[in-house]
Amino acid sequence: MKKTARILVLAMIASLMTVVAGVAPSSAAPGKLTENFNMSELVNPFNWYASSSGSGDAHPCLSALNSSLSINLSGETVLPGCTGVTDLQGAGALFLTTANGNQAATMLYNRALPTAAGLDISFFQAQYGGTGADGISFFVKNGENNDLTVGIPGGGLGYKGIHGALFGVGFDSYGNWKNSSQKDIACAGNSVGEVAKTLIVRGPDKSASKDGSSGFCILPGGMAFTDGVIGAEYFGTPSNTRAQAARPVRILVDPSNLVNPKIRIYMWKTGSLTQDPTTAPIQLVVDQPAEYIAATSMKFGFSASTGGADDNHAIWGLQIAPQVTELSPTVHIVPDNSTVNAGAAAVYSYKFYKNAAHTIEFGATELTYSNPVCTSSYSAATNYTTFPTTLPITCTAANVAMHNVVATDTAVLTINRGTPSIAPATNTISGNANKAITATAGYTSRNFLNAAGVQYTISPALPTGLTINATTGVISGTPTSISSATYTVTGTSGAESASASLTINIAAPVTFAYTIAFDKGSGTSGTLATQTGNAETSVALSLFSTSTMIKPGYKFIGWLGSNSIAYTDGQVISLTGPINLTLTAEWTKSTYAYDISFYPNGGTGTMVKITGTNSSVTLPGNSFTRDGYTFVGWKDDSSTAYSDSQTLTLSQSTTLILQAQWVQGKVPLISPATTTISAVAGTPMTPTVGFTATNFTGAVTYSIAPVLPVGLSFNTATGSISGTPTTAKPVAVHIVTATSATESATAKVDVVISAVLTFPYAISFVANGGTGTMAGQTGLGSSVKLSNNTFTRAAFTFAGWKDDAGIAYTDGQTLALAATTSLALHAQWTASGAGGGADNLTDKIISISPAKGYANDEITITGEFNHVITSITVDGLLLPANSWKQDKTTVKFAAPGHAVGVVDIKLSTGLLPELTGQKFEYLALKQLEKEIGISGILCLGTFDKACPSKPGAAQPVSFKVGSNALSTKSIKILKSWQLEKAKSIIVYGYASKAGSKALNDKLTKKRAAEVGAWVKKNWPGLSIKTVGLGTKVNRLCKAFDNKCAMIKIVSLKK
Repeated sequence: MKKTARILVLAMIASLMTVVAGVAPSSAAPGKLTENFNMSELVNPFNWYASSSGSGDAHPCLSALNSSLSINLSGETVLPGCTGVTDLQGAGALFLTTANGNQAATMLYNRALPTAAGLDISFFQAQYGGTGADGISFFVKNGENNDLTVGIPGGGLGYKGIHGALFGVGFDSYGNWKNSSQKDIACAGNSVGEVAKTLIVRGPDKSASKDGSSGFCILPGGMAFTDGVIGAEYFGTPSNTRAQAARPVRILVDPSNLVNPKIRIYMWKTGSLTQDPTTAPIQLVVDQPAEYIAATSMKFGFSASTGGADDNHAIWGLQIAPQVTELSPTVHIVPDNSTVNAGAAAVYSYKFYKNAAHTIEFGATELTYSNPVCTSSYSAATNYTTFPTTLPITCTAANVAMHNVVATDTAVLTINRGTPSIAPATNTISGNANKAITATAGYTSRNFLNAAGVQYTISPALPTGLTINATTGVISGTPTSISSATYTVTGTSGAESASASLTINIAAPVTFAYTIAFDKGSGTSGTLATQTGNAETSVALSLFSTSTMIKPGYKFIGWLGSNSIAYTDGQVISLTGPINLTLTAEWTKSTYAYDISFYPNGGTGTMVKITGTNSSVTLPGNSFTRDGYTFVGWKDDSSTAYSDSQTLTLSQSTTLILQAQWVQGKVPLISPATTTISAVAGTPMTPTVGFTATNFTGAVTYSIAPVLPVGLSFNTATGSISGTPTTAKPVAVHIVTATSATESATAKVDVVISAVLTFPYAISFVANGGTGTMAGQTGLGSSVKLSNNTFTRAAFTFAGWKDDAGIAYTDGQTLALAATTSLALHAQWTASGAGGGADNLTDKIISISPAKGYANDEITITGEFNHVITSITVDGLLLPANSWKQDKTTVKFAAPGHAVGVVDIKLSTGLLPELTGQKFEYLALKQLEKEIGISGILCLGTFDKACPSKPGAAQPVSFKVGSNALSTKSIKILKSWQLEKAKSIIVYGYASKAGSKALNDKLTKKRAAEVGAWVKKNWPGLSIKTVGLGTKVNRLCKAFDNKCAMIKIVSLKK
């Protein structure tokens, strides 16, 4: 007797209940036997029997099963995991042999099936990876023959020699299946000699005792075409993967009681197992042998063999069903009555019967089936108040192979009242002193006659700071001290009560260690002490004013962390775990107003005074003259001397009145009189321009003192300095002396050697369809070596990285850093053909909508997408990862910014071919005005300290220099545009490619928001959207191309 128990999930609800209508046996669909062999387990392992001969790896074996494991089969045989072949779950196969010589293996379905029902069998088979021998056979033997002897290897394909064999279909790669040898020597018409790449059907065991000693002759008409040869394209190659060698096969065996019953074999080069047999390029129809017609039952199986040569022989995707429904036996699934106490799990039982009267049960080993699902509207969480309560039990959804299934009976579940209880019966609260605990879930009461009236108490008293809600039992609050104890929670309603155990563990306050180091960055000197310690919730950064860091001509504006996060001076950082940060000072040039006038002091001529705002100013070259005198520099009112063309570093607002200084006669001079050389340690410097000597009467040579830093050289003929400094040095004053036979003159050279420039970097890695994890890279340096890839992707080979801009990087590449760098690197993959099963899925594009439009329009590409889209390019521009949405029939994404014109769109899945052929046309502005009613495109030029050049004539309006406020002229022009007449406006911030991308992205978002805020303040009724475009192509403000940041306002008509 077979009786199986299934436990209902406590939270089962009534919507899961299924009522199964009665189905007559003659019309019920018989269950199909499906054994894909692609997982690490079998559906019905005890219906299979495995046998083998020969050496090499264990065979047969499952490639999706770990090689250290095995599955128990019938007859005390086992099916191990394959050695050297590992596939993912759902992508495996049954390997009959591996690529080792002189093997034979059989996988027999050891459960007799009626021959009168016929068979419909389909499966994938692959032969590959070795030296091309020998082949695979599908066979049928008499169902009453219980001998389990495996067939002979080599040309016998593991079929010749099977006891009680009825017929075998051989897919022979090497050529000895057709050849007469051993068991079939007596067969007439069998060839002598090898014939490779054949499909041939051999007949039954002809021995008197059915011991497999003779017979196995080729059946009349049993050869495909005239000689059995179907060609090499129906077999794999030594270099093929299993997926490439996969060949779908379908075999139909007529019911044996038909007149002139046939065996029909269909084979394809590619495709699925559900193809129309009439489309098969290989079709072979053979009369059934008399022995098969005479047999009342049969068993089927697969064999394969190797000899002196070998191959991997694999099958998967097996499906087998009877051809005649009416002859399939019927299984009746009948649930049993059951009883449960409310609140407990309900155990449901069912039985299988052979007859409608439910008097004859199936034996435990008679069926191949998946368990039925037994359901009821019962829920252990329901508070039943009427007892006993009865509910129906219904079983459905079983699939019994080769049988019809009828499930019409309903059993009764009786629910009795259980003991009052509250849940959870045990619980633990953990927390820390001085930190609020996570409030617990409320208690649930069951089997109380008055469930709504249950009140909750706790004993002993809760730790100080915690409370219990008497109605719900929820415990919450902030404990104030360390404690650990067990409590009893009691729910009471009238005379009834129930209790539960609660453990509360309150640990010491959680503190987190922090180490925060400060780096001066490009500052010239100074330090700020490292902060270390422990804190519960936060730590405040040391104030910059307590440091000694300086950078002449610059002011401190904040910190950039080694985690690529910006911090302000004195910021309070929240702690959720230990931190170890290095903060690098960020500087910006200090700018001051200057007003400098020039007077000839006895000379003649004019010089215009210079004014402006900057961090430094270079004096213009002297243009005054004085007969009989030589100009030797300037002095201000305090007699401070300045050289001609000297660069002044400004530390405050500066007003100077400079008087020309003269020496009578021709005084030997060299210029420039003062110069500064800045170089970086380890980096070749640009050679300086040599000195110019004037008023010398003879040849001039140059010398310098003190000696230049190591690595720099001095040209005595020109005074030029060049070379590669080796070590950072602070500013040092050097004197250059020009000497002739009778004259000399000097000039001052300030030399400063900076350390190697370092920049913060943050690099993340994206699997892009692969699996696994890779830690990001952050830090500070002049270069960074990319981590080696550890992502994997089945059937693909890693091919490097690409960032969001489509720039490619190699694995482990070293990047030289010239600025703060933030990258998201996406793994690139190429299909390798590896993996389990035949991937017969294809992708195609049907249409694109719209075919014309503008930047930011949503583009929808319709088609069939069975694989993940891993990248999209528009006119060669790689869209950012995950910026599109995909389902089975559509891919949607926003059109990126682009100039007017037609562009190509390409979708990639990592497989070939790529999905191309779709075009999108970016329309001109006049078309946009016509279609959506734009009343105006208004452009506003901007600039500030970040801009590398001042605004030109094409930029009539600007932000105030060095501030975030709109200039008076900007406001005047904005008002003149009468935006209040629009329905809505969109404010776009845009920047040219001048300057860093990160700065322009930040700048354009900020500028758009500033203009949008001003407009909203003046016209509150307007609908306003602001967008920062960064350095994307701006096709609507052509006049401002290649200038600095700007604003574009699109206004829509009311």
